[in-house]
Amino acid sequence: MKPTNERGCTREPLEGDCAVSELQLTAAEEAVLLIARIFFHSLTHSESQAWMAAFAEAEDIFGSDEGMIVAGRTLNLVKAIRRARRSPFMFNSPTCPGCSQIASVQERQMMTAIALMRLGDHERAHAELVALCETGDVDAAFDATKALCELLSPPLAGQVSVHPPHRVLQ
Repeated sequence: MKPTNERGCTREPLEGDCAVSELQLTAAEEAVLLIARIFFHSLTHSESQAWMAAFAEAEDIFGSDEGMIVAGRTLNLVKAIRRARRSPFMFNSPTCPGCSQIASVQERQMMTAIALMRLGDHERAHAELVALCETGDVDAAFDATKALCELLSPPLAGQVSVHPPHRVLQ
């Protein structure tokens, strides 16, 4: 039996994983990660009907009107990524206190693309999506990322994220 960490979880980071705190996400970006994880869970465990929780979470975080749009656009991004990738998207449980603190390689790539898009660096966001989508057609994922980011207010100059700086965004 694996030992549990301080959060009661036995999940060990895999090669390429990092702590969510290393991603330098804003509160809005962390919310998108949570919503995306809930959608991924719903897609892999359809009986859970977790998609309803994704919309509820988005509504709680962003308000009733904007939350529904954020959730819809996040779902569009999730679907575009799934269609473009050949291999499964590895995601962490949105409800496990230990797992939710770890970002898989794919989660890191998705969130880096979102952060870069919000900063207006479309070229690097596109490159990140190419890697995430395993060089598949990224047009739909790029458009979905752009649409989601247009809804989220752009980060303010000098805005302090909820975590320390991540080397990819420097």
